[in-house]
Amino acid sequence: MPVETEADRRAFLNPAEFGREATYTPAGGEARTVAVLDDWQALDLMADTSAGVEADSLKISALASDVPDTSRNARLVLDGITYRIAAAKPDGVGFVFLSLVEA
Repeated sequence: MPVETEADRRAFLNPAEFGREATYTPAGGEARTVAVLDDWQALDLMADTSAGVEADSLKISALASDVPDTSRNARLVLDGITYRIAAAKPDGVGFVFLSLVEA
């Protein structure tokens, strides 16, 4: 069974289909556009508003190669809101799950 490539993984984050664009700025680095998936997209699809879902942070998925600096000084702007990375959990196969809090 072949191993997926970065291009395969990138397809999951395609802003034209599933993903969204965000602006990522590593600590002391230059801002660049990256594609992400966020949990708010899933919550928006829920028709039942009485589900009682609460979140104290935004959780996103990104390609690990797109967000190499996951320190608390790295920033991500999504929908005009600036977030800092509160936690990063690489999945070991090329993605990283980030918990973000408003900066």
